[in-house]
Amino acid sequence: MLNKLDSERWPKKVVRPARSAKTRLPVAPTGAPDTGSATTASVPGFEVGATIRGRRRDMGLTLAQVGQRSGFTTGYLSQLERNLATPSLLALVGISRALGVELDYFLGTPNGRGHHFPVSSRDFFSIGRQGMLYARVSGEFPAHGLNALVVRIPPHYSSPEPMTLKGDELVYVIEGRLRYSMGERQFDLTPGDVVHLPSNIPHRWENRSNNEGSVLWIGTDQIFNLGANAVAAEPVGAATARAAAAGRALIKKPAAPTRKKA
Repeated sequence: MLNKLDSERWPKKVVRPARSAKTRLPVAPTGAPDTGSATTASVPGFEVGATIRGRRRDMGLTLAQVGQRSGFTTGYLSQLERNLATPSLLALVGISRALGVELDYFLGTPNGRGHHFPVSSRDFFSIGRQGMLYARVSGEFPAHGLNALVVRIPPHYSSPEPMTLKGDELVYVIEGRLRYSMGERQFDLTPGDVVHLPSNIPHRWENRSNNEGSVLWIGTDQIFNLGANAVAAEPVGAATARAAAAGRALIKKPAAPTRKKA
């Protein structure tokens, strides 16, 4: 009855056709963390480099301009476009905003529906073939304020670039040993440990061990529905004309002469 009510009150969000491969992972055995049992290498990923480069060129933007909007270096963005580096999901959120598109433009992310997300129907998706795996475990409904992911981090993985978002985020370690860097501080985390931070502090994580790690990530930034948070990525010529028009509007017109009363 609840599912029927959900579908009537909150219609399904229209999602673009998936551009990335998604794989439903098997259920974890009893007593094991409910993050699936397949290895990272068994989940095919989608290379986003050509899509990033195509969108950037369509908008007439240089790598430097995208870097200024996203906060990433031109060298890192160049590696992404050539598929020499794989962005994390949160890094791709920043790039999506810089290019004025939704995250679904690059990935076919699962739609958030309902209130119950059983492990038996958990869909993981990935970016690239050597990156992390993500499963969405939060829904979309009016005034929802949280987004949650189960994230699986392969052995010896390290975030290529520090990330920033809006709001705040909390990370709970399910399994593995991870190092979490927050600004100049570093935390070595083990299962059960929690990190809670303002998302605008540059942060990154790495798995230095030979075993896969997994975490529950919860954030207040609306990463799956960027909407008004996306930067309007106009063609350079249009942006220049708009800026010039805005500058002209700031020039004050001379005041009309006032007539003295007789």
